[in-house]
Amino acid sequence: MVDKQSLDYLDQSIDDLSRASSKLYLAEQNIKNENDNDDNEVLLEFIDNIYTNVMESMHELKAKQHLYKKYPNS
Repeated sequence: MVDKQSLDYLDQSIDDLSRASSKLYLAEQNIKNENDNDDNEVLLEFIDNIYTNVMESMHELKAKQHLYKKYPNS
């Protein structure tokens, strides 16, 4: 059985990842608006990798959240 504190922590983690993804997106857009150079390409690739990991983590947590809410006594 999943307790309320665990569900609250899960909800907070999803919110944190959502905010992180938004900030990463804004950072990427700001870099794209700057002059192109090799450093920017490396930075954009780095941001893209982090963004991908954040989105995968958020997807996994949302799947767990869905299961916990659908089957609270499991």
